[in-house]
Amino acid sequence: MPDLWPDMVNDVLKEMRPLPCLLNFLTVLPQEVVAADYITQDKRSSVATALKKQAPILIGFVAQILNLSGYNDPNMASSILETKKMALKCLEAWILFDVPASILMGESVDIIGCLFALLAPPSSSPSSLSPSYQHQEIFSLLSDTIHVLEEVICSNGGRIMERYPTVLAAVIERSVVQLSPLYNLVKDDENNIRNYIHYFARLGECHATSLADHPRFSEFIHFLILLTQHPDLSISELSFVFWSELRQLYEQGDITFPPTANELFLKLVDIIRVQCIAKEDMDQSEKETFSEYRKSALDVLLDLHAIVGAPCLQMLGSQLWNEIQQQQQQQQQPSSPSSSLSYSSLESCLFCIGALAENLDEKDDQIIVNILALLLNNISPTQPVTYTKTLLKTIGKFFKTVGRLPDMVGPIMQVVVLSLAQPTLQHHAVAAFAALTAPKSKTLVQCAPLLSTIMDHVEPVLPSFPDLEDRCSVIESISRVLGSVNAQLGLPGLLRLANPVISGLAASSTKAQTDPSAAKKGFTLDLKLMLSICKSLVYDDRSLLVPGSSHPVASLMQAILPSLDVIVMIYATDLEILDMLVALYRHAILSAQKDMLIVLPQLFRHMSHVYVLSPSSSSLILSFFTTAVNAFSTTQSEAPSTPQHQQATAQVNSLFGETLRTIIQHTMGLLQRPDIATRPDILKNFFELVGQLTTNMPEAILPQYLQMFYDIAVGSLSVLYDRTALRSALKLMARLVALMEHKTVSSSPPSVWTPLVAEIETLLTQKEADLIRRLISAACGGVSRSHIAGIADVLYSLHGINPSYFRECTMSVLQTEGFPSKAVTPDQKSTFLNSLMRNHGIKKFRDTVHDFAVVSRGLQDFGAST
Repeated sequence: MPDLWPDMVNDVLKEMRPLPCLLNFLTVLPQEVVAADYITQDKRSSVATALKKQAPILIGFVAQILNLSGYNDPNMASSILETKKMALKCLEAWILFDVPASILMGESVDIIGCLFALLAPPSSSPSSLSPSYQHQEIFSLLSDTIHVLEEVICSNGGRIMERYPTVLAAVIERSVVQLSPLYNLVKDDENNIRNYIHYFARLGECHATSLADHPRFSEFIHFLILLTQHPDLSISELSFVFWSELRQLYEQGDITFPPTANELFLKLVDIIRVQCIAKEDMDQSEKETFSEYRKSALDVLLDLHAIVGAPCLQMLGSQLWNEIQQQQQQQQQPSSPSSSLSYSSLESCLFCIGALAENLDEKDDQIIVNILALLLNNISPTQPVTYTKTLLKTIGKFFKTVGRLPDMVGPIMQVVVLSLAQPTLQHHAVAAFAALTAPKSKTLVQCAPLLSTIMDHVEPVLPSFPDLEDRCSVIESISRVLGSVNAQLGLPGLLRLANPVISGLAASSTKAQTDPSAAKKGFTLDLKLMLSICKSLVYDDRSLLVPGSSHPVASLMQAILPSLDVIVMIYATDLEILDMLVALYRHAILSAQKDMLIVLPQLFRHMSHVYVLSPSSSSLILSFFTTAVNAFSTTQSEAPSTPQHQQATAQVNSLFGETLRTIIQHTMGLLQRPDIATRPDILKNFFELVGQLTTNMPEAILPQYLQMFYDIAVGSLSVLYDRTALRSALKLMARLVALMEHKTVSSSPPSVWTPLVAEIETLLTQKEADLIRRLISAACGGVSRSHIAGIADVLYSLHGINPSYFRECTMSVLQTEGFPSKAVTPDQKSTFLNSLMRNHGIKKFRDTVHDFAVVSRGLQDFGAST
């Protein structure tokens, strides 16, 4: 098109009429070029380049229309206004078309000046504006003009305008001097005021650095603060984005403020405090707007505190003092209509102070002490619930500071604990309590002397908590406090704390019989609580416990065993509950160890049942059993050899042996599933469990299990592609074979491991040739090359037991024609076997197997490599 019509814009301006049609055509022209998918990208770029060269002509034409006068002529005003609006729409389309920046910056036509002129009222006095200027069409024109001016000034994030500092300085000047007086005109028109405030906020956001260096900076800030006072909160918060940008630049050192700036920032803090005062009788929509405003205000308050520092908190503290004084005066006059407003104002002040919590450090401690003391000394039973809720939230936010102030913990905890007993305050008191007793927090230890107070006030109301999650949070918090003290102080409290949890599990068990879905939440939370209590019942020095008694964790597990039976019966495939259940069982075994023998058979039956029914949790269950093996093997090795100890050991070994039978049978079934390759973690954990049993509990491995181990291990060679799982299988094979060579299993007596070694010897006598064939086949192409070293380790172990028999078996395997592949010759096979028999070190043995495997895959000449 540029070749056929090189001067299109100029020709259209000369020939096309009427004016509305011309403006509509020029508006859609750049839009159509961008959206024209019926021509190639190169063609679109060519057309766009040609049009942009003609942009100065079009911008000049638009400027002429924007400069038209005639408002005072009733016959012309409406037509001119409509034409100017169409011209603005056309100008915006070409701005978005990305016309050269120099054109918009006044290279040929001062289009920015035209826009500012369009925004200039006919009189400098807003009160003397003519009725025609206040017409709705004028308002619409103002809104459109402000919007287009923002597009010019803030295009591309303001980076274009920043290249023209002189133009930008003039824009800032005119924005402050010329546009700020328009506020009284547009403040009551929603569309105009939104565009108006948005313009100033975007100007500040995009050009904050230039603004800070401008003589009008303080006036600009003062005016933006004025805009933040707008009664419509959704409009007021439009300016918030600017303050965030200002903070970022300040912290980066890219901006400095004049001496008067801090005073202005503190004024803004106070304005936000006033805007955050909750109004009475708000409808649902207004409540949602108010809530969203407060969320945004939190960030702005943090931004302002980062800039101003301690004076921000000091000012809010002084305001809090004034509010409390005023509130006390009004309490002496209960009939005062402003008493509720006083509490609302006080609550807003408290909210703003709490917003700064995450920014505070040690240098602010004294101010916080004064504020907290002021609050705690002025608590009244008649204060509104809303205020007390905010007070509790604020206390929770200051938990780090309170941890540095030991004298404050007692009075604060007193308020929180008393609030836990009040249904209307429970939820917020729970959050504060959780914060003050957070793990590893300084306040956690400082709460220990308050145990008696906490238990006396909280324990009676726990069963009546309407929210199960709140009840769960409180019990977790108290258990952390109890767990931070010694057994003499903490154990009785923890056991008392467990009683409602035991009752809750029992109640959920009854409910689950008829409505499992309704009972699930209760089960989940109470299992979580029991785990939390059990974690607090960890005492390294068992002499602190009652002599001759079972570990308290074992007693608790015995108490909830009927409920656990129900859980496993109904929720055996529910992963959320199973995760919690396994975590509880694992921790109980690690904590109570031999004391768990009384419930261990039932727990093992639970886990075996789940292993069979829930393939998705199989890996988790196997991991649990591995943990159990490690825990009990450590106990057995460290305990003195007494008849009681030997009896307990035999009981554990028998239990593991019974459990292992179920696991092996089900695992063999899993190998037949077509999707087993997608769950390599199951076989990986299975091999690790067997490896741990072989090392630590050989008595649990019955002779008939070895054939099953062998079938699972060699079977996995053809179905496993996961590196870690296959590595575990090969490590188990190498370990079982190595037992033949070393004739021992850890420190167990010969009577324990001799039968196992004998069974392995019998199995290998029958299966060695088959095993060698499978291993060589896997190394030479059946598995990834990364597993060749693991396969070589198994072969090396076989070689070490009986080299002559190993040679005989390997020779018979290699004599098979075409094995392990057609890429190797009989001579290369002979060389391979001789190298194996000659290489007595593990490294050379691995190298030989690796080189032969590479040749078998057709990647290298074996003769050359060796």
